[in-house]
Amino acid sequence: MTSKWQWLIHQLTRKLWFRASLYAILAVATALVSISLKSYIPDSLSGLIGAGAVDKILAILASSMLAVTTFSLNIMVSAYSAASASVTPRATRLLVEDSTTQNVLATFIGSFLFSLVGIVALGMGGIR
Repeated sequence: MTSKWQWLIHQLTRKLWFRASLYAILAVATALVSISLKSYIPDSLSGLIGAGAVDKILAILASSMLAVTTFSLNIMVSAYSAASASVTPRATRLLVEDSTTQNVLATFIGSFLFSLVGIVALGMGGIR
């Protein structure tokens, strides 16, 4: 019975959406935890780096991560469609389940969501 569960977990973790969702949850959690840790930041440091500068940095990060994620996903879909037309199904499965590609896309998505949550938190006054 455990081998069946291990197999199911292994199959689940090899999916692109699983890793991207995991990174996205971690990014949102990190951004939300940072709001509760703001009392540990010295006032001299928070005065040195204002909320406006952080907001601009997060906006740049969000827009660039969205562009990079879209471009990378487009490249992955193009490679998958080219591979599915000319190679065996096993090779296409290996292409989709490549952990490096999944980590890269998940990191881009996580960075994008982290910056979005940070922008929203700054707008709501969660971080000063």
